[in-house]
Amino acid sequence: MLYPERNLPQPSDKNYTDKLLLASDEGERHIMMTALYKTFSLTQIGIFVGILLLITYSMFTGESQIFSVIVLGIIMIVSHMKYYSEIKEK
Repeated sequence: MLYPERNLPQPSDKNYTDKLLLASDEGERHIMMTALYKTFSLTQIGIFVGILLLITYSMFTGESQIFSVIVLGIIMIVSHMKYYSEIKEK
């Protein structure tokens, strides 16, 4: 452990994320939040590109990918809703 005197939570702890944020200083929180937001944005772009690829594949091959498109769309919508609901709570 890099800082043995710090009381960092175990990943198995209940409310691990909240405890980790409370135990982190401003710089660490900034780095974590920046990384999380970039990961969220990349995931959303990846899902959108995946939907476009599935639609294109369906058009060119005639094999329906509608179920996959719907599932990815639902995942994208739920992810956005969760993100914005978390922001509004703060």
